[in-house]
Amino acid sequence: PLVSLEPVRQPAFWPAAVLVMITMMTYFSLSVMAPLYFEEAAGLAASTAGVLMVAPVLANATASVLSGRVLDRRGEWPVLPAGLGVATAGLLVTIGGALAGVVAAATAGIFFGYLGTGMVLSPAQTAGLRRLPDELDAHGVTLMSMAVQLSACLGPALYIGVMSAAATGIAAAGTPAAQASAEGFAAAMAVAAAIALTGTALALAYARTLRKAA
Repeated sequence: PLVSLEPVRQPAFWPAAVLVMITMMTYFSLSVMAPLYFEEAAGLAASTAGVLMVAPVLANATASVLSGRVLDRRGEWPVLPAGLGVATAGLLVTIGGALAGVVAAATAGIFFGYLGTGMVLSPAQTAGLRRLPDELDAHGVTLMSMAVQLSACLGPALYIGVMSAAATGIAAAGTPAAQASAEGFAAAMAVAAAIALTGTALALAYARTLRKAA
């Protein structure tokens, strides 16, 4: 009763909120599943998995800062579609690396998945919020925060559910545990890639619309 849903009716706001959700679903899910892949499928120690996660996380943080500057100078085009495009490509590379058993390729894909999500999160939030009337600013911020929280729940629940179900089914057929884990991880990444690709299409249309309206 204290939060107005009026921002959701704004054509310049709701696509941004959806992009935030897709981006954060990808980010949170990679944060949970990538270490599982490194440890269960690749057989790496937990400390090694942690070290491998440092570069992707730093790339995400750096991209977030730089993409904000690009947004200020050039607007939503091309940073939003480019970011989700990079994330989608990274997820596809991750799938290929996991299925082929090439840890270096999967790690590179994870890196670009993080990089792409870093390019989108801050610009998407800013794009939606700065076009709201002043009286809706507080409600818009609340709804954006809600989108992040929902993503933190939905993303890991969906993707880890897919990973677990796929790995269990594959292992039941007699596949070694490590390979079953790798294929389950790839299945989850395939779902994530499909959602990220949908987000890329939305970002493309959204950024073009805002560019024409400017």
